[in-house]
Amino acid sequence: MQGEGEPGGIRQPAGALRPASRLPPVERRARVANPTPSRRRLIDDLLDRRAVLRAELAAERWGVTPVEAALALGLTSHAALGTALAKRLSATFLPDGPGEPVLAGDAADWRSILERGHIGIVRPVGGLAYCVAARPADAERLAAAGHRLAGHGLPLVVMPAEAFAAMIRRWTGPRWLAGALDGLRGEEPDRSAADRDLMTRTALVATTLLGLLALVLVAAPAPLALVGGGLVGLAVIGWSAIRLVAAALPARPLPRHRLTDRDLPRYAILCALYREEAVAAQLVGALHRIAYPRAKLDILILTEADDDATRNAIAAANPDPAIRVITLPPGGPATKPRALALGLPLARGDLVVVYDAEDRPHPGQLREAAETFAVADDRLGCLQAPLAIVNSRDSLLTRLFTAEYDALFRVLLPGLARLGWPMPLGGTSNHFRGIR
Repeated sequence: MQGEGEPGGIRQPAGALRPASRLPPVERRARVANPTPSRRRLIDDLLDRRAVLRAELAAERWGVTPVEAALALGLTSHAALGTALAKRLSATFLPDGPGEPVLAGDAADWRSILERGHIGIVRPVGGLAYCVAARPADAERLAAAGHRLAGHGLPLVVMPAEAFAAMIRRWTGPRWLAGALDGLRGEEPDRSAADRDLMTRTALVATTLLGLLALVLVAAPAPLALVGGGLVGLAVIGWSAIRLVAAALPARPLPRHRLTDRDLPRYAILCALYREEAVAAQLVGALHRIAYPRAKLDILILTEADDDATRNAIAAANPDPAIRVITLPPGGPATKPRALALGLPLARGDLVVVYDAEDRPHPGQLREAAETFAVADDRLGCLQAPLAIVNSRDSLLTRLFTAEYDALFRVLLPGLARLGWPMPLGGTSNHFRGIR
């Protein structure tokens, strides 16, 4: 399937994504502050002059730091960045993390620790140390601090940003899992479907009503059966009327505000994969073709702990630096909702989109969604991109699927949106605002 075309909108649901514009002041400053002019910049330690100029030009065009641009362009790596930062700080560089350290922090505060990017640790070998993540947005600020970064009097340890994040995830695994699965029930129980008693009662009532209707149609006296049949007929006619009204409504694309690359927001992409090694390379290729500033993308491919085959297929596809492959904590069931609930708190962006393994998003879809959100007010919380079957000519079955998808995504859902009625999402190619 391929997401493309003009999205339809619904009101914003509850969620957990924290936009980049709401990060703590230190991180916001790190994205715009320049290091002390008298000091050699960190990027000058990483690249030759020609590559530095290329990174600077891209950074100016995209509105990011030169280090972020250099990583997005593939001019350097996170390991090289960590090594250069450790050298500048006279610190120890640990490319894969310090084994299984004891962390000096509250595991319940793990999200704030990830945002800060530093924590005290006790290493299995080496003892106490202060661990700093070599995050691209912070790197120049940390390097400019030099020896003034005291690390609370402890030896400094520098880790690549993703290695630091993986260490935090391992440390806080049970809390991460519990927060994703039960957090909504604890914080906003009225919005949660975790009330099993309510679900049981609802299913029982629905089953009872359907059973009674079937009994009336089959075994009731003729007058009563006629009433039951009439109710069924009215329901069918009503649904058909909704589809006809939707088809009669003229198409009205949502307005867009053209944005330069510099003004585009940061975008997070969530892809939940399980035993999808057969299509992993195609997904990586499709994500690479997205026409959006690479330094403003945070692509999370969420994989289950027992799915080495999918991770190996992704690694063999040579993913670009914007892609992070996240191994989720073990536990069941291994479903897409569980994976997305675990991945959402890790996403970094003002907007977030969900894709499936078989999706081939149109290269311009993210820009179109960002420009649509830019002109809309806060009532617009979600955009649904139309889905299209790409092999519609293969057989009669694929032609029928194509007709069904076109009727749903190009007629019915836009019509429901125009009428201001509730509309079901397609489960993929859904674009959301971050929670402000």
